[in-house]
Amino acid sequence: HTLSAGSRGMACCASNVLGMVLALSIAVGESDAVASASTRKGAILSREGESPGDLTDHRHHYGDVRANIETNPPPFAFLLGEQKCGTTWFYYLLRQHPSVCNACHLKTDAWSFMDKEMHFFDESGANATADNRIEHFFDYTGHFRQCPREQLRIDGTPDYLSHRYAPDLLVSTYSSLGLDPSSLRFLVILRDPVERFVSAYEHLQRHGIIAKNLTLRQVARSEIRAYRDWEASRHQVEPLSSASSGGGEEEIEAVPSSSSFLRESKIEARAGDIITRGLYHQSLMSWFRLFSPSQFLILTLDQLNGDTTNVTKAAQAHVGLQPIIDLEDRNAKSQYHSAYARDFDREILRELAEVYAPSLEQLQLIRDQHPASFYATTEHPFEIQAKGDIH
Repeated sequence: HTLSAGSRGMACCASNVLGMVLALSIAVGESDAVASASTRKGAILSREGESPGDLTDHRHHYGDVRANIETNPPPFAFLLGEQKCGTTWFYYLLRQHPSVCNACHLKTDAWSFMDKEMHFFDESGANATADNRIEHFFDYTGHFRQCPREQLRIDGTPDYLSHRYAPDLLVSTYSSLGLDPSSLRFLVILRDPVERFVSAYEHLQRHGIIAKNLTLRQVARSEIRAYRDWEASRHQVEPLSSASSGGGEEEIEAVPSSSSFLRESKIEARAGDIITRGLYHQSLMSWFRLFSPSQFLILTLDQLNGDTTNVTKAAQAHVGLQPIIDLEDRNAKSQYHSAYARDFDREILRELAEVYAPSLEQLQLIRDQHPASFYATTEHPFEIQAKGDIH
C-alpha cells in the first residue's frame, strides 16, 4: 500500500509544532547511572554517527542523551496501530506534510520496517527497562538525525497499541530523560476485527510465519480455543475503571492483553497474536491508564477511506501541524479488501464475530465516555462492527 512521498524540501515546522516539541522539556543536571549492556532483538546498533562496534562502547550517560536530544529530539507523535488496519497508508499520508521529518532506515536496523516502524518500545524481559532503552536512545533518534530539530518526528510502530509493556516503557523512558509524557500525541486506526484477523492471517502466511497448508478455519479455531481456555482459567476478572482516566463511573471488564495471553497459551502454528490484537478496548484502556484520553485521536479505516482529506487534516491538527492538504496520492484509496467479499468460510467468520462482539461493546462505552478522542462526523461516524457475514 506504499504511496510515494515525492520530493519535498526540509521545510521548517510551523510555530505550533515547535512549541510542542519544546514542551518536551529537557531536565537539568546529569545522572551517573549507566545502562546495563544488552542487545536489542539480537542486533548491535551503532551510536549516532559511529560505526557498529562492541556494545560496551554504547553505555551512554543520561546526560549525553539529554544533550543529544536538544538538537535531535525524539518522536513527539506516535501512530500506535493497530496492525493490518491501514497504518502504512496513513503513515505515508502524514509524512508528506512538509513539517514532518522523513525518517531514515538505518543500515544496522534489524527490526525496523523501512522508515515507519522503529520497534523501540515493544520490548520485553531485560530490555523492557528505561535504563536499557536510554542506553540505545542514540540509535532511536538516529532515524531522525538528518532532519531539522523543528520538524515533527513520528514513530509509526503498529505493535505498540496491543503490546503489554509499551505504555509503561514509553512513560518511564521519557520521564527518566526529563521529557514530559503528557506532551505526546497518539494516533490510532482500527477496522472490523474479523477483517483484521483475516488480513493478519494472510500476512503471516505470506511471510512464512503461518504454514501455507493451514487454513483460516484451522488457525482461527485454534486461536479461539486457546483464548477461551485462557479466559476460563482465570480465577477472577480484574476491572478496569474508567474513573482512573477521568471518565465516568462505569467499569470496563478486562480481557487478556495479547502478550499475557500468548505467554500462557500455546497456539498451533502461531507467531502472531492474531486474535487478541482485535480486542481494541483492552488495548486502549492499557494506554488510558497512563495517558490522558485527550492525547489520542482514534479513527477507523473506513473513515480514512471515505473521508481521506478531512481525516488527514484532523490528524495533522491533533499532532500540532498546520493542517494542509497538498499531498501526492491524496485521492488514492486503501487497497485493503473486505474479507466478506472473498471466498472464506462464513461459519468461521461468524465465530470470530461472536468472540469480538463483547469487546466492541466495551469500545462503544469508551467512545461514549471520551467522545473527543474519536474522529466522527455526521457523514462519517465512528463505527466498527464485526459483521461475520456479507451485508
